[in-house]
Amino acid sequence: MILFDLLKISFKIYPPVIGFKIFYLMRKKIITHFILTNIVFFGCLYANFVLAIDNPNDTDLIIEGETLENIVDKQIKAKGDAILIKSGKRIEADQIVFDQISNELEADGNVKLKSGNTLISGEKLILNVDDSIGEIPNATFDSDTENKSAINQSIRGYADKLSIIGSNKTSLEGAEITTCEVGQTDWFIKGTQIDIDNKTKTVDATNARMEFKGVPILYSPKVNFSFNNQRKSGFLSPTWGTTTKSGFQVKTPYYFNIAPNKDATITPRYMGKRGLQIGGQYRYLGDDHSGEANIEFLNNDYMTNQERYLLNLKHKQKFSDNFSGFYRYQKVSDNDYFSDMSSLVSRTSRVILPQELGLDYKIGSWNTGLRVQKFQSLTTSSPYEKLPQVFLNRSDQFYGIQSSSEFQFTQFDANNSHNKFVSGDLLPRGYSVGDYKPTGSRFVYNQQFQTTLHENSYSYIKPKLSVNFRHYDINHGALSTNESYAIPTTSVDSGMFFDRNFNVFGNNITQTLEPRAFYSYTPFHDQSMIPIYDTRLMDLNMYNIFSENQFIGYDRIQDSNQLTTGLTSRFIDSNSTERLSLTFAQRFYLSDRKVLNDPLYSNAGSSLERASSDFLFGANARISRDLIFRTMTQYNPEQSSTKRVQYGFKYNPNPGKLLRFDYRFIENASTNQTRLKQANISGQWPLGKGYYAIGRYNFDLENSKVTESLGGLEYDAGCWTSRVMLHRLSLATADEPNYSLWFQLELGGLGSIGSGKAKKLDRVLMRNVPGAAWASSLDDEIRRQNYD
Repeated sequence: MILFDLLKISFKIYPPVIGFKIFYLMRKKIITHFILTNIVFFGCLYANFVLAIDNPNDTDLIIEGETLENIVDKQIKAKGDAILIKSGKRIEADQIVFDQISNELEADGNVKLKSGNTLISGEKLILNVDDSIGEIPNATFDSDTENKSAINQSIRGYADKLSIIGSNKTSLEGAEITTCEVGQTDWFIKGTQIDIDNKTKTVDATNARMEFKGVPILYSPKVNFSFNNQRKSGFLSPTWGTTTKSGFQVKTPYYFNIAPNKDATITPRYMGKRGLQIGGQYRYLGDDHSGEANIEFLNNDYMTNQERYLLNLKHKQKFSDNFSGFYRYQKVSDNDYFSDMSSLVSRTSRVILPQELGLDYKIGSWNTGLRVQKFQSLTTSSPYEKLPQVFLNRSDQFYGIQSSSEFQFTQFDANNSHNKFVSGDLLPRGYSVGDYKPTGSRFVYNQQFQTTLHENSYSYIKPKLSVNFRHYDINHGALSTNESYAIPTTSVDSGMFFDRNFNVFGNNITQTLEPRAFYSYTPFHDQSMIPIYDTRLMDLNMYNIFSENQFIGYDRIQDSNQLTTGLTSRFIDSNSTERLSLTFAQRFYLSDRKVLNDPLYSNAGSSLERASSDFLFGANARISRDLIFRTMTQYNPEQSSTKRVQYGFKYNPNPGKLLRFDYRFIENASTNQTRLKQANISGQWPLGKGYYAIGRYNFDLENSKVTESLGGLEYDAGCWTSRVMLHRLSLATADEPNYSLWFQLELGGLGSIGSGKAKKLDRVLMRNVPGAAWASSLDDEIRRQNYD
C-alpha cells in the first residue's frame, strides 16, 4: 500500500516499455489480492513512469485526476481536477474523457486549454488532440499569457463559439476581442466572425465594429489587421481634426501590401471648406532600384474654384556597380498650395521645389556625373537653373600628399517665370531691379594638395595649397562677355594638445588645453563682373572660422591674409564624461578684404572690414546628470556689443520628463539693428494618474508676437492612449497664422485613430519639442510611475 500511496493518480501511454497502453489505478479502492499479484509489475512500471513524467515527449500522453476509469485500448475517463497533457497542450477540467482510437477528447466543467502562451477557457471542449481541431462554446481566450506589458498587445476576448483550427489558428463566432489586460475592458472589436492567426499575428473580422468605452466608433463589413505592427492590406486608422485654412477634415487611408518590397496607400481626405481630395502613395524597393511616388488631387476647391494638386516623385537606379542615377520631381498647382493644405512647417515653409535628374559613374579614383536641375518657385524669385551640369572628380594620395582634383562645367539659365531681377536679389554691377538676369556657362578646375608636415600625440602641422581656375561665358542679353580667373590659396592648420589631472572635492578631473592656429592667404582678384549664380556669403561662426573662404560656391573667392587662433579646454571626469568644454576663437586680418567692397555685399557692413573679426565663444556644460547648458556668443570688441548669442538649458531626468529653454539673438552687421530676438520654452512632463502635458511657446521679442505655439495633453490608460493638441503656426506665404486642432486615440497593438502616429502629429511633436516621446513608447516601469 505504501507504494501506491506514493503514486499520483496518473496515466501515461509509453509504447516502447509497456506492452499495453493503459495503466489504471484507484488510490482509494485497491483490492488486496490485486496488489499482491501485481506488485512486482507495478514496481517496474512505477520507475519507468517517474522517469517518463520528468521528460515527456510530444507523442506521450499524461492524464491525471482524483479518479480514473479505463476501458483498455479504448477510453480513459478522469474525474476531479482532471489534467491531460499531450503534443505541447495542457487541458484542465472537472472531467476529461479521452478516446484512444480516434485521439479525441471531451472535457466538461471549468475547462482550460493551454498551448504555448495561449490560454482558452470554457465549460466544454471537444478536441482532436493530434490534429488540433476542436471547439469550445462560450469561450474566453488570451493569445499571450506571458506578456506582462502595460500595453498588452496580445489578443484576448470572448466568443459564443471558438473553433480551433490547427496549432496556430482559431475562429470565433459572436466574438469580441481586445489587447487590454484582464480586468480592463475600455475598448473591444466585436464581429459576427473573427479569425485569428497567432503565428502571423493577423486578424480577419466580418461585420466588425469597434467600441470605445461602450460607444461604437467604427464599423466595417470586413476588417483585416495585424496586432504586432506587421504590414497588412486594409484600412488604416482614420485621421480627423480641424484647421483654420481648411476647416474640419477627415482622412480614411487604405493600405495595399502589394509585395514584400512594394506597397501603396490611397487616402481620401474630406475638407469641410475645400471638398474631397484624393491622395496616393506608391513605394518600391529592389536590388538595384528604389523610389516613391506621392500624388494629391482636389478636383475643385470650394474656396478658390480651382483644380489643385501636388506631385512628388523620387527614384534611384543602380545600372551597374559603377553606374547609378536618380531623379526627383516636385510640383504643385499654385503658390498657396502648402499654406492652404498643410499645417506642418516643414511643408508650409517650402518655397522652392526641385526638379532634378542625375547620373553618376565611378571608375578607379575618378567620379563623374551629370545634373539637370530646374525649380518651381512659389515666391517672386528663383535660383538659377543648371541645364546641365557635368563634373569630374579625383582623389589620390602619394608620398604622404593628399591630392584632389575637381572639374565642373555648368550651363546656367534663368527660370522662365523669374527671369528678371526683383527687390532683394543680389545685383551684379550694371544691373537694376527689373532687368533680365544674365545667363551663361561656367567652367571650374579646382586643384588641392594637402600634407601632414608634422604630427604626434600632442601636436600637428598641416599645410595646404589650392588653385581655383574659372572661365565664364556670360550672356548679357544681346551682349556676351568672357571672364577667366586663376586664384591660388595657401593655408596652414596647426594645433597642440595638453592635459593635466587634478582633484576637485574628491573627484578626479582631467583638463585638456587645445590651442589651434590657422593661417590662409589668397590674393585679390576683381570678380565684380561675374554674376552670382549659386554662391552666397556665410555668416562667420565657430564652424567656418577655420576655413580659407567665407563663400559657398565658386562665383566668389575671398581674398585673405588672415590668421585664426582658437583655444579649447575640456574637463573630463573619471567616468570619461565631459563635464565642461570651452572654446574661444578669433580671426585677425593682416590686409584689407577687397572682395567684400563689392556693392553686392554692402549689407555685410564694416564689421567684416576690421582688422579682426568678432570674438567667438562657445561652451557646453553638463551641470548634473540630467541638466545640460550650452551657449554660443559672437562679440564685437570694438563696439563693445554682442552681435549674436544663443544659449539653452535642457533638463531631462527620465524619458517622458523634459524641459527646454532656448534664447537666440542676431544683430544685423551693417545697421547694428536687431535682426532676430526669440525666446523658446518647450517640454513634456507627467502630471500623475496617467496624464502628460506637452507644450512649446516661441516668442518674437523684437516684434512682440508669437511665432509658433503648441499645447497638448496626453492620457495613458495602459492599453490605450489619447492625445489632444492645439498648434498655431505663422506661414511663409500668408499673413494670418494657421490654427490646427488634432485628436489621436492609440489602441495598444492596433495603431492610432486620429492624426496618425509617426506621421503628422508625431512630426509636429518632435520638431516643436525635440527629445519628447509619446507615453506608449516609454518603458513600462516609467509609465507605471505616472499612474500613481
